[in-house]
Amino acid sequence: MRGADFATMVISGFFWLAFVASANAAPVTVTGCLEKGHEQGEFQLSHATGGNAEQYELIAGKSIDLNAHLGHKVEITGEKASEADEKSGGKKEAKETPHEHLKVSSLRHIAAKCP
Repeated sequence: MRGADFATMVISGFFWLAFVASANAAPVTVTGCLEKGHEQGEFQLSHATGGNAEQYELIAGKSIDLNAHLGHKVEITGEKASEADEKSGGKKEAKETPHEHLKVSSLRHIAAKCP
């Protein structure tokens, strides 16, 4: 019984740490070109400035319509996410360039064309 109580406390601690880390995640704002991703329903931000990567794979937040801004220069604000946060959970492509994942919380149109 003591072992089970200890295991429960350890697991609860991990969940609490994960919650605190996600609740304190600082928003990231990047500007770039909104494009279709490698898979159907995926989006990416290329030629990105303002963040730690040149390319981001985007996970659309609620009420964010990324399709309406395809091919446009946009400013994206969101939180860094992991590949596990993606809905598809698809396979990683061999030719995929290094990038970060960003869960989009807001989008602002900058220009109708990308550089």
